[in-house]
Amino acid sequence: MGAINHEGTGVCRLGASREITAHTIGRIRSQLIRRLADQHEVEIDCSMVREVDTVGIKGILALRNEALRRHITLRFVSRNQAFLLLLEQMATVAH
Repeated sequence: MGAINHEGTGVCRLGASREITAHTIGRIRSQLIRRLADQHEVEIDCSMVREVDTVGIKGILALRNEALRRHITLRFVSRNQAFLLLLEQMATVAH
């Protein structure tokens, strides 16, 4: 997960790996938790994501909850609207 800090905007943009699965969510989580320590706004670009499993979705929801707990804005962006809709629906079900 590479990071790009947009100068002047205060937004840290992270690029997600090609898959968010049981095999990758631990690494993604540890990298994101390190970033959350010093950011107020984080975007995760999921445009390159091609595979997501249920453990990946659960991990994404846990990351969103961690960001909320820390009062950090966390947004997921993607060209894949179906992926974003799935995240939105899963977040609604989780509450």
